[in-house]
Amino acid sequence: MKNCKICKTDKDDSSFRISKKTGKLLNPCLDCWKQRRKEYNKKCLEKNNATKDAWAKRNPDKVRAARTKWKKENIGWVKADKARRKDYIEKATPKWLTQLQLEAIDMKYEYAELKSKLTGIKQNVDHIIPVRGENVCGLNVPWNLEVISEKENIEKSNKLLWWRLNG
Repeated sequence: MKNCKICKTDKDDSSFRISKKTGKLLNPCLDCWKQRRKEYNKKCLEKNNATKDAWAKRNPDKVRAARTKWKKENIGWVKADKARRKDYIEKATPKWLTQLQLEAIDMKYEYAELKSKLTGIKQNVDHIIPVRGENVCGLNVPWNLEVISEKENIEKSNKLLWWRLNG
């Protein structure tokens, strides 16, 4: 039995880590150690993400080049992701849509292509309520689609922006 210096409880020896150098039991207990590691990792992750985001904003060309290189080297992953996305959209397209509504979806994509050519700014068709959202999944229907710039779409990712629902 050993007492944990954090939770102040006596625990069985199996509840403690063992030092590789000395072979002795290490304090704190496994449960307290895991909790501290989780908190530390979360703090470091937030700091590291902020640092990475700041670097990415200062170096958009390097980020773009790295993504392009990664896509070329990982063509299988890219194709699998495209297939998954196509499958999600297919499943998110209700069978009850009329032919006119299906054509309206196609027209959104044609409009995005035309707007890209006219403005010189790449346009995407975005699902206002994401098809692959974390907390909510939308449908692939004309009233859930909007044409926005590629930059806006990448920044939005698969998040639901509540203020866009009524706009």
